[in-house]
Amino acid sequence: MRFRLLGPVELVRDGGEPVAVRAGKHRIVLATLLLHTGRTVGAQELIDNLWDEDPPDGARTTLRAYVMRLRQAIGVPDLITTVTDGYRVDVPADDVDAGRFDRLLAEARTAKPARAIDLLTEALGLWRGPALADVPSTNLRQNEASALDERRLQAAELRTEAQLRLGRHPDLITELRALTTANPLRERFWAQLMLALYRSDRQAEALTIYHHVRRLLADELGVEPSAELRDLHQSILTSDPKLAPPTSAPSISAQAPVFRMPARGGEFVGRETELARVKALLAPTELDLAVPVVTLSGPAGVGKTALAVRAAADLRERFPDGQLFVHLRGQAPAHPLVPAEVLPRLLRALCVAPKQIPADEDEQISLYRSQLAGKRVLLVLDNAVTPDQVRPLLPGEPGCAVLITSRNALRGLIVLQGASPVSLDVLAAKDSRALLAVLLGERAVRAEPEAAAELATLCAHLPEALRIAAGTITNSIADHVRRLRKGGLITALDVEQDEEAAVHATFDLAYESLPPSARQMLRLLGSTPVLEFGVMAAAALANVSSDEAEVLLGGLDRAHLIDQHQPGRYHLDDLVRRYAGQHATPQEREPALTRLRDSYLHSAAAAVEVLGLAPPFDIGLPAPAGGTPVCRTSNRDLAANWLGDERATLVALVRDAADAGLPMGWRLAVVLSRFLITGRHSVDAVATAQAARRLAAQLGDVFGEAAANYCLATAHADLGQTRPALDHLEQAVELFRETGSTAGEAAALSALAATHAELGVTERAAPNATDALSLARAAGATETEAKTLSRLGYIYFDLGHFDESVAFLEQALDCYRQIGSRPGEALVRNNMANSYRELGRYADATTQMTESLRIRRELGGEDEFDVLDTCAGVHLDMGRHELARREAEESHELAVRVGARGATVNALNTLGALDRAEGRPESALRRHSEALQLSRGIGFGNGELRSQLGLAWTKLALGEPPSALAHARQALDIGDAATMRCAEAATLHVIAEIQLASGESGPAVDRAEAAVALAARTGQRLVEGRALLTAGRGHRARGATAAARRAWERAAQVLGALGVPEAGEAVDLLHGDGA
Repeated sequence: MRFRLLGPVELVRDGGEPVAVRAGKHRIVLATLLLHTGRTVGAQELIDNLWDEDPPDGARTTLRAYVMRLRQAIGVPDLITTVTDGYRVDVPADDVDAGRFDRLLAEARTAKPARAIDLLTEALGLWRGPALADVPSTNLRQNEASALDERRLQAAELRTEAQLRLGRHPDLITELRALTTANPLRERFWAQLMLALYRSDRQAEALTIYHHVRRLLADELGVEPSAELRDLHQSILTSDPKLAPPTSAPSISAQAPVFRMPARGGEFVGRETELARVKALLAPTELDLAVPVVTLSGPAGVGKTALAVRAAADLRERFPDGQLFVHLRGQAPAHPLVPAEVLPRLLRALCVAPKQIPADEDEQISLYRSQLAGKRVLLVLDNAVTPDQVRPLLPGEPGCAVLITSRNALRGLIVLQGASPVSLDVLAAKDSRALLAVLLGERAVRAEPEAAAELATLCAHLPEALRIAAGTITNSIADHVRRLRKGGLITALDVEQDEEAAVHATFDLAYESLPPSARQMLRLLGSTPVLEFGVMAAAALANVSSDEAEVLLGGLDRAHLIDQHQPGRYHLDDLVRRYAGQHATPQEREPALTRLRDSYLHSAAAAVEVLGLAPPFDIGLPAPAGGTPVCRTSNRDLAANWLGDERATLVALVRDAADAGLPMGWRLAVVLSRFLITGRHSVDAVATAQAARRLAAQLGDVFGEAAANYCLATAHADLGQTRPALDHLEQAVELFRETGSTAGEAAALSALAATHAELGVTERAAPNATDALSLARAAGATETEAKTLSRLGYIYFDLGHFDESVAFLEQALDCYRQIGSRPGEALVRNNMANSYRELGRYADATTQMTESLRIRRELGGEDEFDVLDTCAGVHLDMGRHELARREAEESHELAVRVGARGATVNALNTLGALDRAEGRPESALRRHSEALQLSRGIGFGNGELRSQLGLAWTKLALGEPPSALAHARQALDIGDAATMRCAEAATLHVIAEIQLASGESGPAVDRAEAAVALAARTGQRLVEGRALLTAGRGHRARGATAAARRAWERAAQVLGALGVPEAGEAVDLLHGDGA
């Protein structure tokens, strides 16, 4: 039976049949008991509720009669139980809608937004009207019903808040208007409505709402709005970036499932029962209410990873969206991986652009789980240590599954996450024999069955030990067994008492059978923090040539002591690593690790030099020790491939060196910084720079701290985090200045200028860039000189000085050519194309953008979005709409894919202008609104200005002049505040058009002529021509036909010289006026 109190009181049998409780007094008794289900309600409380504390004589007798009749009406005699001095109802809380509502509300308070919305929607759906609507008890209405109604409003507030957090503001406005109408004194709903309107680009309406609420509160209560509402009002007035909506999360492409599992070994035998159980527990079903989690535990060398990989291979069809494998380094010599290190890797594997990976761990978890929502993905977490290491990596919704291997039982996951444990023991005797048959051949095992059985026993039936033993058998199996027994090395008792002792005995025999050079190689490999390695790393460790190292590694691989998991890449099993590391002495370990670190540091430095990604200042790199192998190449592809293959190792070495307090740690971080950023590994770039900064400060190395601050700033800037970038750049400038590093100070000042320019603070950007240019030239830092000249070109573009912008960019182009920087040349040519476009020099713009695009495509990568947007803009001006749309859509797609948010803003504004030109203002409105929200969120001043300008034109096209004028004025305000004059003439022009559409022909002419004069000064010929057309229409509206003709004649000359479609409009106007 179900009980409903959220509305009129109702009882419904399990079959859906309603039970009538017609008497009001009976409903009071029933409601009181159901509101306190599971506990005794005293007779006095019931009497107070029945008669509102004015009971008649014989109230207790009457109460007993009510209870008896209520039992009869319900038809379930034992539902209401009589206890000492009272009554009680014992039913599950979820059988009462009020209890279920409270549970759902409590869960929603701690849930992620998407889950909270689902919970709260279900909770609010339980309501059928005011609580206890037909219960005639003043006591219950005042005490219980009012509390329930308050929680209902809290649930509505929470749901709306969650929807705002997910960026669903456009859909909320109607709902919030209804909530504010029904609850006019509830300020939280008004605040949410204001925010939803503001985020929907309806700032004026949001401000109007505030004034309405202020009057309402004053009239009704004689009070001012709350501090929350007042603060929100102020933030809306100033367009505070904190109010920007969240950006939408990227999603996994349905056409691109990701399968990243290790190769399946060919030596897997036995384990039929365990394999079947793991597969049965993991296989998804439609009935899953939670994510299946399986823990596979067992001792070292027992074959946990092999079984996990085999199970994943067998289940591949059940997880069509992908399979992911992460080695958590539970037993590695370096620290085990923590979630903050694993989450970015998983997100990249799920095709999230590195720039879209947030720095905050909680945000990473939320994004990761949203990526997996609705997907069927199997996650294998290998070699975990603790439950806390894996909990943040668990998906949030059914459909996915997780298989975790560990030497520990991970009982916390079993208890709290409902994980299913599978314990893996050593192989059964028959399976050990089968494995030996695979390794040695069936004939050999059949020829010596007793020796094979004894060898399996001596190896404790551990697969890893059996493989190593098989790899060292040179004669008969029996001979090998005798060698194991010889000298009391191992006994059957040892095996029974300590499986690892048996493994070590097997390792001892394998180790002793190696030549001395191979033994040393194994010892040193076991001593490093590097999980996987190539030939060069092995050569550095052992201080041998690459050819010798390759021979030694091949021997260790054949002996099953290391594993070549891909050509030229090796790793050690944890058991072997620990065994080998214990045999290394400090006297050989420390010099070997120094050689390894030097090898990686100098190889990385050589590779970034080839790629043009070296630090813009000298970091004082000491020469490598004699004989240290260094990977050197002049081939860009080889250098990039080496860095890509070794990236995880290089990042791990930064952390290891930082932990050890070694200066090479900050140097390696600085060397890697630009590679990590351009490769869109921004999370790694931030992490390594932070480690470098802490290390340099700990060492008291001021230059190292300056360099690390510079790298940290550029990493933050790449993530769109301009405020932290500014802070670190200001510190870098001061610290470089303290050390006397002119090149370092120039680089930091130049980057500071670029960041100020990005924010639209050109009055600070220009002097910083000018100082940086002088310092760069004094230091002979040509790359920084080129970058600074390029940035000055950008800054003068924003200032509206387009000829000066071109002059700076021409100098920058010469510098980039001098140092052979093709990426720099491509960037400058694109910027020149934009300046030429503003000047109406379309032939020059086309030449530069075409060459820029050619260079970008020669270099490869996915960073041509900015050039494509420039191409689209030029095509749009020239009336080539089909070409413009193709280029703009490709630009937008690329920018979104790689997480380039500034470029996304530019592409959206171009697409909006194109939509408007093709007569689709509704689509243009969506584009410009999205661009405005995104530019506010990342502090992109130029993007916000152009978004406001686009919205002004669009609102005018939609027949909304007042709204159009508000956007145009905001564009002017942004330009004035930031000294950005690049769009001032265009903004004056749109204001003139708005005034003309509003019937204000006099002011329209004044504005249009001001736009013409300003555009003539800045050289913006297209704006000048368009404004002349508007001025002519304004003159005509005033009856000044001659003045109109003069304006149109000038427009025809200007626009005709440019070759743009508006030239025809000018001719038509002239002919029309003459007629």
